[in-house]
Amino acid sequence: MSQSSLQILGFLTAFALSLTGCLPNLDESDSAAPHLRASPEATIRPLEEEVAEYPEAFEAQAKQTLNTLQRAQQAHYLERRQFAASVEALSVGLEMEDDAYIYAIQPGAVPSLVSISATPKFDPLRSYTGAVTVNVAGDRLITLICESERPAANPPIIMGSNEQISCSPGTQPLE
Repeated sequence: MSQSSLQILGFLTAFALSLTGCLPNLDESDSAAPHLRASPEATIRPLEEEVAEYPEAFEAQAKQTLNTLQRAQQAHYLERRQFAASVEALSVGLEMEDDAYIYAIQPGAVPSLVSISATPKFDPLRSYTGAVTVNVAGDRLITLICESERPAANPPIIMGSNEQISCSPGTQPLE
């Protein structure tokens, strides 16, 4: 890489870091490895404020986590003909708690059903429950994710079994 390319790359890196609130500390004597310092304008806001301002972003992350866990359950079932009772058995490398939600895997009352819940830690977040079940013939897996219609501390209940699963009242299925 030429010297001018390196200078342009350094400028672009410094510009990108300034957008994120970190600026290179040019006072250091080692100019080859600039240290980062927070911009004086950068402030750390409480997580509750972030959730209140951007609930859709946190809810989208919960839906993505449920979707990932559902897919892992499907793969686990296809390999072993049973659902996993823990995230460790799924080997997906997901944490069962993030900044805004606590996730739990609940084996169903019948071996052909497993549910996964996302319980919010803060208002105004909605709660979610996903399910994976096997149809009566045992040759097809069916998934469903239910979302509370309003912010709720308790996750939705998946009703039914096999091909007849549905969301409980006050919740709606996600497309």
